[in-house]
Amino acid sequence: MTDSSGIVDFERIDRLGVPDFLERGGSIVVMDLDDNGWQDLYITRHGQEDILFANTEGSFQRVDNPLGLDTNNGGNASVWADFDNDGDPDMIVAVVDEKRHLMYLNHGDGAFEEVGVERGIALPSTLDHQGSSIAAGDINRDGFLDVVIGEWGADVTEENRFEHYGLFLNRGDEAPGHFTNVTESAGYLFSPPSINFYSPCITDLDGDGWPDLATVVDFGDSAIFWNNADGTFQNTTEASKVGVERHGMGSAIGDINRDGLLDWFVTTIAMTFSPLDGEANQLYINQGARLFENASVEAGVSQGVSQGGWGWGTNFFDYDNDGDLDIVMVNAENTQEKDDYRITDTAPMILWRHDGQMNFEDVSNIESANRIGRGAGIVNFDYDKDGDLDLFAVHEDSPPVLLRNNQSAIGDWLRLSFEGSLSNRDGFGVVVTVEETDGGPVQIAEYNPTNSYLAQLEPFLHFGFGSLDQPIHKISVRWPSSIVQEFENVAINQVLRIVEDPDLLQGTEIPVFS
Repeated sequence: MTDSSGIVDFERIDRLGVPDFLERGGSIVVMDLDDNGWQDLYITRHGQEDILFANTEGSFQRVDNPLGLDTNNGGNASVWADFDNDGDPDMIVAVVDEKRHLMYLNHGDGAFEEVGVERGIALPSTLDHQGSSIAAGDINRDGFLDVVIGEWGADVTEENRFEHYGLFLNRGDEAPGHFTNVTESAGYLFSPPSINFYSPCITDLDGDGWPDLATVVDFGDSAIFWNNADGTFQNTTEASKVGVERHGMGSAIGDINRDGLLDWFVTTIAMTFSPLDGEANQLYINQGARLFENASVEAGVSQGVSQGGWGWGTNFFDYDNDGDLDIVMVNAENTQEKDDYRITDTAPMILWRHDGQMNFEDVSNIESANRIGRGAGIVNFDYDKDGDLDLFAVHEDSPPVLLRNNQSAIGDWLRLSFEGSLSNRDGFGVVVTVEETDGGPVQIAEYNPTNSYLAQLEPFLHFGFGSLDQPIHKISVRWPSSIVQEFENVAINQVLRIVEDPDLLQGTEIPVFS
């Protein structure tokens, strides 16, 4: 589909022999930058100007540096969100081979200003940053978005580690869009201090309303930090039975078995060892009470040595609109039959179809989702507005690929977008419960499009229903403010924008750190 869509290849920079495990070709953001109702693709590239693939009725046109930003000064992972709640999106960029991160403040008139130092997000360092990842979410539920920035490959020691990754708390009403570095005081600490991580996720895994930090780590244990609701976090990785993989790369969050609890999928390097030794993808099924059970082998998504590969970006998404979450993953290298993980042959993308019974079938070849390339970030989004989810992936050293979903018997669907009033304006952290019929199947999803490796997903939650053929019985939307809105008899096959109703605050307690 790529050739006819207007998606074209773009330039990359050679980092003079440095392993390109960081910038990987570009960081993708799905957004409607020109406000024409069609989702565009904004790509930040290390050492190159930003690119916009502008979408007009399903056709794309490349626009170089559309906003005139100087992100090519080390720009790598990026996130777009309304950090000062003034009604327009700003951008924060984690840099590579430079000594401070960047923040571009949107003045709302087409002009952007770089304010990283003034706003407290720059994290100035005496050594070059190797910024690998970034996520946004409202950690303290004050209505303003906070930020986690990750790093991989920096020369981190006990003394300088807090110069090279960070948890930044938005100062909120006191100073909207200004940040305080709370990494150490919050207990967002890793052992040993040398930290290499790619995919931090801000997500409420225990369902208590307070966003936790699920962090995918390379050369170590991926970790869950539970939000204590008082400005601190508790690391229970071993007790929670996660962190099995030793080379975590990509991350996906969602209720894969439809039990009302959010699960966690982590991609990694598949080598000649047993998947149980941690050298394969891990699917952590949430059991409640901050405990998980590993189901990757039984579900058929461990990847393992039978398939080989070096997993990177991944997402949960319902590509066939049948109500069950499927899984897509891009590969970088093929490690099958290798006794180490030096770069070898490239390996194909993998698409697993969920059968509803926690079994996953590799349908990559059947669905032509088997594109070979050293994959990095991948997003699912409905670029042609036909009600099913398409795929776009960036590769390290080959053209990007756009895969149009051509399901012939696609099921019914619903797409939701959000606008907060008392909660953060973007609605990050919203939890939606969809009851398809009275007493019938239920789907639960959390909205945070930044919980993905080198990618920011589309600004919607997408639900598939199979052949529902009737209005949805009930939708419940829980905002970070604790406000709950309910909608009944909702029409299917539509895009519905939900605006937080502040009048419902009466009788609702806004949460505060204790």
